[in-house]
This record gives sequence, structure tokens and C-alpha cells, in this order.
Amino acid sequence: MQKTLLACAAGMLATACATARPSLPEDDYAFLGFGLAKAAGCAQQGHMPPELAARGRNLVLSVINAHTYDRWKLQRHVELAAQSPSSPEFCRQMGQGLEEALAQAQTRVTAQAREGQVGLQLREKAGWAPPQIRYCNRVGSQTVCSSAD
Repeated sequence: MQKTLLACAAGMLATACATARPSLPEDDYAFLGFGLAKAAGCAQQGHMPPELAARGRNLVLSVINAHTYDRWKLQRHVELAAQSPSSPEFCRQMGQGLEEALAQAQTRVTAQAREGQVGLQLREKAGWAPPQIRYCNRVGSQTVCSSAD
């Protein structure tokens, strides 16, 4: 369960950055609230390193913040999940799942950075350069800029 939770969170993070912020699906409120509460609870009980819990929290928050969401609904799910204590075995499994999800997220970030660097090198070889902006005019709430290209 924990590994699935964290793998989904990492996957959602990778796809959420490419588009406008969609609404957080109803099913994800309980799922992500559970993850936030249990990581914090395991760290407070001493069953998970605080650094790992913080990194997991940041991963879950990055997924949440890639969406528009009802803050109070999410808070209710966090509070509900925090009411039940977590066993050392549960926390150990959650920690392993967090490590795997964080590694997957880092692999995606590294691959995206590598792809971006390759794209930049190809554009440079082709002689592409961004347009040089000459001036900008603001009319009401719109700004129009002209370039030399």
C-alpha cells in the first residue's frame, strides 16, 4: 500500500509539471493526507529518520501543489489519519516505499535535465538563438513586446 502510494505520488509529480494545475481528484485527498500524516507520525515516534519523513513530505506536497485543491478537506484527511498510531513495521515499510519513490523522482528529474541539455546543444548547433527583444508596450493588462527577429 505504502509503495503504491509513493509511486503514484512520484508519477503524479512528473506529469503535473507539464500542464496547467488541474483539480486534485477526490480519491487523492485521503491517499495524500494519509501519506502526510503517517510520515510525520512515524518520525515523531522515532520509527523513521526525520530527514526521510521530511523528504517524503516534500514529495507529497509537490504533488498536492501541482493541483488546485480544497485545503480544509485535505486537512481533515490528515487529521483523521493522524489519529491512529503506526506500528514500527508499518513505518519501516513506509520508509522503504519513500526511498523508492524518491529515487524514482530523482531519476525522472535527472532524465529531464539531460533531455533539456541535449535540446539546448542541438539548438546551438543549428544556430538557433532566442529572439532579442527591442521594446515592450503595456496597454491595460496586456504587454506586447517586439523583437528584432
